[in-house]
Amino acid sequence: MNDKRDVALTNDDDLSGVTLMQARLITALDSDPAGQQASTVAEEHLGPAARRLDIPDVKDVAELATVPGGRELFEAALEPWHALAA
Repeated sequence: MNDKRDVALTNDDDLSGVTLMQARLITALDSDPAGQQASTVAEEHLGPAARRLDIPDVKDVAELATVPGGRELFEAALEPWHALAA
């Protein structure tokens, strides 16, 4: 069975109910210390299935929704993970 699900994690408390249905989970959390710590917690709980998405000069991934070319920046940041999945 190939069950695909999108999971949005907003803080480390959300990890308690996460069941991995696929081989990877990409986190796109804030680039501030709290976001980086939450990414580290996700990686510790989920192991090699968790991958951190870093977008240079972007504090909060939601900022990309309000800037020209934001979608393209987000997609470009995802490109290395798409290549690994192929």
